[in-house]
Amino acid sequence: MAAVVVGALLVGRPWWLVPPLLVGAWFNMATVTSPLGLLSLADISSAVMIPLWVLHRLSSRERPRVVPEAWALVAFIVVSYASMVNGVNPPSAYTAFARFIHAALTCVAVIDLCNTPRRLHLSLAVIAACGAVHSAVAFATYSGAGRLGGLFEQPNALGHSASISFLAGLSLLPQTRSRLIRLALLLALGLMASAIVLTISRGTYLAVGLALAWWLRKNRRAVIVLVLSGSLAATTVPRLLVNAETQIAGRLEMNDDSVEHRWATVLNGLNALAAHPFMGVGFGQFRELNRAVEVTRQAGRSAHNFYLSVAASSGIPALALFLAFVYPMVRRLWRWQRASEAAQDTVSRDISALVAGIQAIAIYLAFAFLTKGGDRMTVWCLLGLIGAASLLPARRPA
Repeated sequence: MAAVVVGALLVGRPWWLVPPLLVGAWFNMATVTSPLGLLSLADISSAVMIPLWVLHRLSSRERPRVVPEAWALVAFIVVSYASMVNGVNPPSAYTAFARFIHAALTCVAVIDLCNTPRRLHLSLAVIAACGAVHSAVAFATYSGAGRLGGLFEQPNALGHSASISFLAGLSLLPQTRSRLIRLALLLALGLMASAIVLTISRGTYLAVGLALAWWLRKNRRAVIVLVLSGSLAATTVPRLLVNAETQIAGRLEMNDDSVEHRWATVLNGLNALAAHPFMGVGFGQFRELNRAVEVTRQAGRSAHNFYLSVAASSGIPALALFLAFVYPMVRRLWRWQRASEAAQDTVSRDISALVAGIQAIAIYLAFAFLTKGGDRMTVWCLLGLIGAASLLPARRPA
């Protein structure tokens, strides 16, 4: 009986499942076993949310809000399927394709469910809180030697998660009226900044640095927050990691084996792309590209580059369709800011800060994709939030 009541409530409010979805995406190391393999908390939340969202739309007269470029997403799925069935080992990619469809549907649902300022605000707050928790746990379990990995046990993954959360938290600060909450948010930002530094992730440094450079151009008062966060990080990092400056400088010299290995995977991807430019080696089959082209080093490894991975796996048309889906959404965020500049009331400024946070995350992802693939559900949830923000109506002066 209780399950029926909860189900009835959620059919009317499928939005309630978006925060658990985001928590699951940020804590994707928590999994359960299923016939489809390991499922994360985000997979489970989404599997519950999508049917409820569909039922909600079928029982409501209100039309779902989707972005105009949804056609590109559908075409991307179709081309990816064609690539998969014509790939070097199609059966190996069936599960990955099912997960891809699931993630794409999640993205569409998030776009429809989150396109109000209040829901975007809560979504960014959840993301910021998850990053703060990850950073706190990482410091609590840190041995004082090597790079910070936290629950991910992988420094690059922690840096990626903490960076997005840092940008989300930065966008919430101008809207925070309570001094206590503002102080807590500042401490969380300092904690996440320290965690990002200690991951010593070069790709993260590049992507978050460029996103923050853009942020400072838009909001110069944010330099105060960044100075405070940076000061906390500068104080904390040397106390936790012996010879921190030396280790960070050594990584930035780009002379370690990791650089050589990643360059080898890039060359593997470029060779596969040159041999199969239109359909790739097969969706979800990048790790088996040695069946399509000669691979002398780093066989079976991912490309560590989202764009190259999509192009080499599914072909250049697939990558073009993915960009045709994402780019117009991002462009509308900039158009929204220009159209809303004249509105200077408090509500308009708060919404502008939210949109700026989504813009900063979009900039971060654009550069982060150059050095990493990104977790599937996390990426598609973020694309959903970008699409939802792009549908906000422009603010006009009262």
